[in-house]
Amino acid sequence: MDVPAPFYNSSKERLANVDDYADYLVRYYVLSAAGGYTDRVYWGHYASYKEGIFDDSNNPEKEDAPEVHHKFIYQGDPRIYKTRPAYNAYKTMTGFLSNSRFIKNLSDIYHLSPPDEDRDKEGV
Repeated sequence: MDVPAPFYNSSKERLANVDDYADYLVRYYVLSAAGGYTDRVYWGHYASYKEGIFDDSNNPEKEDAPEVHHKFIYQGDPRIYKTRPAYNAYKTMTGFLSNSRFIKNLSDIYHLSPPDEDRDKEGV
């Protein structure tokens, strides 16, 4: 099962606090993984002046669209994009959770196994 991007902002202004956005990104991925039934999780817009892990406000080639477009090819020079706190949160989270698998729910405490951990261990 694939989980689509959850975050959608139809206004022309960025409404989300950048720190809250980073927190939400991590919680969304962890809860999706801890559900134990997802194959892939998508965040959606990675570069956007409204939301995203990169701010492309300085990109002269960006689309000035009032809605989020799900595209994975961005125009312009990515070196001019500004990273937001969500970028570091995403990078840290994927470093810990990449290739992990859901073990079990421990009363709202989620245990994910890194790929090198013994697969027969139940964990605590």
